[in-house]
Amino acid sequence: MRGMAEPAVPTTAPRLELPLAEARTRFVQLARLAGLTRQTTVVTDKGRPLAAIVPIPAPAAPSPSARAPGPTGASGLVGVPHRAGAASPARSLAPAAEPARERASEQSAAGWIRRIETLRADLRRQHAGLEQALDQAWHELDKLSPPGTDAQLDALRTAHADLRTGRTRP
Repeated sequence: MRGMAEPAVPTTAPRLELPLAEARTRFVQLARLAGLTRQTTVVTDKGRPLAAIVPIPAPAAPSPSARAPGPTGASGLVGVPHRAGAASPARSLAPAAEPARERASEQSAAGWIRRIETLRADLRRQHAGLEQALDQAWHELDKLSPPGTDAQLDALRTAHADLRTGRTRP
């Protein structure tokens, strides 16, 4: 059952929680990941959320009518005067450069997402191996000391019942 604070629909953006010391060490990487993959990183201090590194929304492209000359000069570039009869450098480069930049950013984000998914798959495999080893250890303990023969071991069985995969709860 979902808690009151959890959203009813899961968010699509990845979320990561890191302790303050690790976030400090990896700040530049986390900030870039936020921009590329839309990942939110929650920084914790002694297990409590302290701050978050969140992606900012992408700025909307200005409409052609909004590109009127301003205080930067007729060319739209600071300190670059516009010559009469010459094509505006800002306008001639913008249409070709913006799509190329967007494609490069999308490809970079896709690459990061693939790397993160590969890492998650590796961690899932490691987790499955650890669960199997834990199950084998409990199986051996059950053979050596069956449930009901040792009060301390029974207390551990009860405390770890949620971790025991293939075993019945005492």
